[in-house]
Amino acid sequence: MASQAQESTVLDNKKNEFRLDILTAIVYTKASFSYERFLGKDFSTGFNVNYSNSGKLNDDFDNGYRNNVPKFEFNPYLRYALSESKSRCYFAEVFGSYNGGDYKEIVRISGMAMPDYFTTKKS
Repeated sequence: MASQAQESTVLDNKKNEFRLDILTAIVYTKASFSYERFLGKDFSTGFNVNYSNSGKLNDDFDNGYRNNVPKFEFNPYLRYALSESKSRCYFAEVFGSYNGGDYKEIVRISGMAMPDYFTTKKS
């Protein structure tokens, strides 16, 4: 009985959470790392960092099947817990996103000797 009380106290006092998504790294060639700091009973803050260099995504982009290829992403957030349950956690979240990669846009090409036409341009 005393050991159960001590274990629950250790879990209740947890302030930092680190996550590394191994399965996504293996399957999709995407590295994902997250950190979350619990500021009290209801609030937490953290960030998520993703990096991707998938050959399939790059090939799909080059062949015209995708309009963008995300390379990196940084998402800081602030969460407010709406539920008290350990098994179901509902929360409200405010977040930002900073990301980069390649994308294609449709551009109009104008020329004096030929009629205008549209094409895609990699940016």
